[in-house]
Amino acid sequence: MGVKFSVIIPIFNASAYLRECIDSVLHQTYGKYEIILINDGSTDDSFDICKEYAKANCDIQAYTKNNEGLSATRNYGLDVCQGDYIVFLDSDDYIESESLQKFNAVIEKTGADIVTSYAYHVDTDGNQHKSRPFLADAESPMSGTEFFKKSLYQNNLRACAPFYITNKKLIDKYNLRFQSGLYHEDELWTPKLLFYAEKVIDLPFYFYNYRLSNIQSITRDPSKKMKRALDRMQIACELSDFFSAYTQKQYDCFQDNIAAQYMY
Repeated sequence: MGVKFSVIIPIFNASAYLRECIDSVLHQTYGKYEIILINDGSTDDSFDICKEYAKANCDIQAYTKNNEGLSATRNYGLDVCQGDYIVFLDSDDYIESESLQKFNAVIEKTGADIVTSYAYHVDTDGNQHKSRPFLADAESPMSGTEFFKKSLYQNNLRACAPFYITNKKLIDKYNLRFQSGLYHEDELWTPKLLFYAEKVIDLPFYFYNYRLSNIQSITRDPSKKMKRALDRMQIACELSDFFSAYTQKQYDCFQDNIAAQYMY
């Protein structure tokens, strides 16, 4: 039968890219999904676009709320979604048409808690560039800790939440939510997610198209440089507190990542 995916799309002033983002899900070769559109207080016509799509397609739900930032908006999506597996998709990005079909095939075969995959970087002319090589020696299922260690020491760690297609039961079991008010919130969420995961599949497939041309992105706004730095330091401290109870050698990789976060 296949699993049902919940594609959660937080939206803030994304009208220039939003249609391409939503259409990339509607054009999937696998049809068992819901699209959760959450307008985070946009001042452009983003919510009008959301309502237009929701009216035309029963698999789309459109919500709107006051502006609270990406973390709170993703959390809202986690609270209202009904799918088996979560896919986070930023509203200025888009995914390849066979993505959900490939993820479902892996999940049905292995029962993975998490399927993780890769991204293209899309330049201002719309050209795709592979963001990184595939992880080496990652053909078999592994624990989240094993995956984290392998990725970290191959300089291939992907902290970005959209790269992790995750069983909703795992997220709910450990109440994994994004911390509001932080930049680089994925750097705090993803290590905890992987720590709890028993079975991770690294799928060698470029599925996500990460747009480099959106100058409004927080990660590329030079005025937010100090806030980003301070938040990374805070994340390092919070992760240190979280992992302080785990002194076994197998968890050294998390401590190494914490040190890297702080020094960054």
